[in-house]
Parts: sequence; structure tokens; C-alpha cells
Amino acid sequence: MGLGATGSRAGRPGPVLPLSPSLARRPQRQNGVHGTVNRYRPTKEQVDGPWAVTGAKLDPDALMDREIARVEAHMTELCETTGPTVTAAAVRDHLAAGGQRFRARLALDAGRRLGLPPDRRVAIASASELLHNASLVHDDIQDGDTERRDRRAIWAEYGSCVGICVGDLFLSAAYAALAGAHANTAELLVHAHSRVATAIDGQTADLRAAPGMSDINTYFSIAGAKSGGLLALPLELSLLAVGRRDALAMAAAAAEAFAIGYQIVDDLADRHDDCLREQLNILTVLAAGGEPDPAAAATALAITCFDDSLATSCNLPAASGTLVGQRARSLRRAVNASTTGVPA
Repeated sequence: MGLGATGSRAGRPGPVLPLSPSLARRPQRQNGVHGTVNRYRPTKEQVDGPWAVTGAKLDPDALMDREIARVEAHMTELCETTGPTVTAAAVRDHLAAGGQRFRARLALDAGRRLGLPPDRRVAIASASELLHNASLVHDDIQDGDTERRDRRAIWAEYGSCVGICVGDLFLSAAYAALAGAHANTAELLVHAHSRVATAIDGQTADLRAAPGMSDINTYFSIAGAKSGGLLALPLELSLLAVGRRDALAMAAAAAEAFAIGYQIVDDLADRHDDCLREQLNILTVLAAGGEPDPAAAATALAITCFDDSLATSCNLPAASGTLVGQRARSLRRAVNASTTGVPA
């Protein structure tokens, strides 16, 4: 169970804080499958049809590519050290490995829709992506994963001590990036800190989880804390920058439901490795709780989470949750197709 939704572990796509209201309730057992009762449900058009949000037309790819290039350059600049040190080499190696930059894209797209100027969008995108990458570097050390994005993990190439320092540098650089947001900066910094603190709590709980844990609610809490907050952060910072504090809870709910769903999908793919390492995995949790078909139950829960994320994200102001909703819909269809044999 690796840290970070939509990250990657061992060169393979991986999954992306407080639980969304619908997931916070105790799962109900129906027909032998653990499930949750949603507060929100997506419409058939949202699940099967084009993204149905007024004004939610996506940016042209060229515009997004230009801004992503600015984010890449800004992250590299913020992480520059005093010379050609081993730290500088490790930073370059990690950033050059790329990744989906999903959090940066969330910030850029949401910020544009909310009317943020380009410089502020890039600042928030850079901060969100740097915090995510810090979590990945530290997570690889804690889990002992030797590969990241088809390359050797930083700690495996340069040693654990250098890996810890590189992760710390990414954390520090993220706050420097937010200092350039030029909009209620202190509030943005404090909010980012609160999300990092909760992610650390979730990671600690994951590392300490008993191998035979059977409480599905605890699993949801850990997965939401580890991954959900850092995924929600680019949306939340964009909303805070335009004064839309009223929408923070909705952004958190959409992102956290997505992150938990993705973590479940990642657990399904990692079931054998996690079992060998005695790491937390939803299949072992469900099995310990007496579930006769843990894989089917986990798949149903993933679909429920993506449904919740999809339906919630479309209610965010100015269609700022469009990318989360689109990704949730895509993954929902892929998960459903994997169980029905119908092409996604």
C-alpha cells in the first residue's frame, strides 16, 4: 500500500485526509459484500456519457503543455543547490523520471477555471507536485521499493540518507513555491502544512497497521489520510486563492473518495507483493473480516468510491473539479470492464 494517489511504484502506475461524508459512515454488509452508502450518486449521463458540466470544456492541450513546462522549470529552479552536489544529481534524476503530474494539472486546470492568473496557477501547481514527490521519495525508503517510474528509486541509487535529504528539499521547495502565489500566502502555507501533517499521520498508521487487521473503516481512514489530502490540496489551494472557502469540504470529499478508490485498485494489483511484505492491503482486511470473495468486494468498493468522487466533483464552483471527475469516470469504467469483460 504505497503512499500517494496516482503516483507509481516499481515502474507501474500507483493509486494519488478525513474521509468524505459518505465513506465516513460504517460500511453496510449486503449480500456478503462490504459496501458504503453514498450521499451523492452520479447520473447515468455522468457515468456513460460526456462530461456533463456547463462550461467544463477542457483547455487545449498546447496550453496545458506550456504551463506544465513552466511547472517543471519552476520545480527544478526551486530545488537548485549550491553546486554539482550528489543532492543536485539525485533531484535531477527524480524530476527527470517524469510522472503524470496529475496534481499539477489539477491546480492548473482548476486555477484557470477559477480565474487565477498564470503565475499563481504555476506556483500552486509546483507546490502541490513537490509535496507529492517528497512523499514518494520518503515512501520508497520506508517500503523498501527499489524502483520508481521505471528507474531506480533515489534511495536505491544514492542511499537512504540522500533520499531523506532529497525528500526534505522537495518539502521545503514546496513552501517556497507557495510564497510566490501572491494571494493570502499565509493561509495557503498553513493549509498546506495541515495536509502534510495529516498525510504523515496516515503513513505512520499504515506502517504500524497489524497484518491481520479486519476493520474496513480503519483501512478507509488510513488510505484517505495518506493520499486524499495531498490529492485535494491543488484544488483546495486554488479555491482558497480566490476566497472560496465554502467549497473546501466538497473538494476534499471528491479528492479523498477518488484517492481511496485508486488505493483499492493499487492494492488489487499489488496483492502478492503486499502479502509477502505483510503490508496493509484491502484484500487481507476484507478476508480477515470474513468476506468470502475479497476481490469482488474490493472492486465494488472501488466503483463506489469513484461514483462518489464523480458526483461530488461536478458540484465544485466554476467546474474546477472537472479533471478529478473525468479521471474518476475513466477509472470507474475501467474497473467495471475488468469485472465484466467489456472493453473500457
